[in-house]
Parts: sequence; structure tokens; C-alpha cells
Amino acid sequence: MTMQIVLRAKDGSVVLASDTLMRPLAAGSTSDAEPSRRLAPARGLHNATKVIFSVNHDVAVAFSGTDERGNDPAKKLANHLSEQAEIPDDPSKVIHILEKWGNGFFQFRYPGEAYIGTVCTLLVVIPRSPRCCAYKLFVSNDSRVDIGYTYLIAGDDNNAAIFWPQYFKCHKEVFDLQATTRIAACTILMAAEISFGVGGLELWQYENSWKAIDRKVVDAIVDDFKGFKETLHAAIIDPAPALIVDKSEFDAALRKMIVSKPTTFREVVAKPKPKKGGGTKRSAKKSG
Repeated sequence: MTMQIVLRAKDGSVVLASDTLMRPLAAGSTSDAEPSRRLAPARGLHNATKVIFSVNHDVAVAFSGTDERGNDPAKKLANHLSEQAEIPDDPSKVIHILEKWGNGFFQFRYPGEAYIGTVCTLLVVIPRSPRCCAYKLFVSNDSRVDIGYTYLIAGDDNNAAIFWPQYFKCHKEVFDLQATTRIAACTILMAAEISFGVGGLELWQYENSWKAIDRKVVDAIVDDFKGFKETLHAAIIDPAPALIVDKSEFDAALRKMIVSKPTTFREVVAKPKPKKGGGTKRSAKKSG
């Protein structure tokens, strides 16, 4: 299972986040193996990038799926797009290019097959596009494309972690690059908490060119998220009044998570509250 998200920031820049967890095929098996062999236990898990960049046009392609990894469809599509004289601004023309390529890839891989469902999904990010920057290609004998003008999720897109861009209304609200990056990161990290098949984190930003987020920055976001997760968990299962937060405190804690110096749930709840007659009072603390 895979989880990926692309979001556009307020200044027009783009953030792409993906998990990195991969399951190698079992020894002796291939992507063309019979189903019983494809289901054989893998030799282990490893982390590797799932994002490929085109030589021209600055297009990023992120792969999700299992059976087609050995055929590297993300690289093939990135090369195909790189060979185009230009990438159209019109989304309908981009969709035509992607669907045509998807159908051709399917016929190359499964000649004569009428229908076997979607064989893989490719998240295509075209950051230079002034209109639509994100496309999700479902490769099959009749390939189709979903598009996202502000954000788009691929892979395990039914994972409850999609709460993050939904909560922040990323379909109509945009944030600065830093906050957008943290929303993307939290989406992947939360997905890993929910799904065993999602793990690891890679973050990319596009301003004038693609750049990987420094590993120290990524690690800091991961550490912040761990603290946030622990206090969120406590707020739900611990009946102590100090950890029962109302909607406004919940919102404050989430929004603190996407700024440079996030505040944990515990810190938010412990903030002084105004008294009716003036002055401040603090939330009750857990006894014992």
C-alpha cells in the first residue's frame, strides 16, 4: 500500500509527499508470476523513493501499486512526458496524453487482454502548469484520469489520514509553503499509523525547481508528530479533565502542528484561560 499527496501553496509553489515503504517480490518470483507466487512472502521491507522526475518540463511521477513495480511505469511515463515538445496548459489535453499512454502501456504489458482492472496508479505533478498541477492516472485497458487543482491524493486514498487536507479545507484554502509542507507530511505520517502498508516519508518542494527537503527537517517534523500523536491519544483515552479538550482547543492544536514551532495538545490545554471576573485560570491537572 502507498500514500502520496500533492498540494499547491499560496505562492504557487508545490509540495509532494510520499511514503517510502516497499515490499520486494519473493525470491524467484516476477511481476508476471502466477498469483500464488506473487502472494508468496516477501523477503523483507525496505525504504526507497517512489518519485521519478522527468529530464524536461520538471514533471514528477509517483508510483503506487505492486505488480508493475518491476516494469518501472513511473520512469517510462516520466520519459514519455519529457519527450513532449511541451506540456499543454489545458487539462483536457494533458488527460488525453496520459490516458493514451496508459492504454499503450497496458497493451504492451498485457497484449490481447480485454480487462483485468487497474494495474497501477501514477500521480503526475506538473508544477509549471498555471491551471491544474496534479493528475492521477489509473492504468488499465481503458485508462482514466482524476485531476486536482489544489490538492490530490493517490495510493491509499480511502485512508482516514485524508482528514488533514480536508480539515484545513485545502480544496479552497491555500497556505504558505511551510504550512503546506507540514500538512502533506502529517497526512503521510498519519496514514502510516492507520495502515501497516504505509511507512517512511519523503518530501519534495517545487519553487523554481524540485528539491528534496533536508533530512534533518523531515526528522524534526516526524518528532513533532510523535509528540502530537501521544498527546492526542491521551486526550481521547484519559478521563482527566486536563486532557479533555473542546473543539476550539482541538482546532488550535491541529493548527499549531503546521507551523514551524508546533505546540502539543498538552501545551495547548495547559494554556491559561480567562476568568469571568478577570485574570486567568489554568486547566485542571491530572492528579497523582
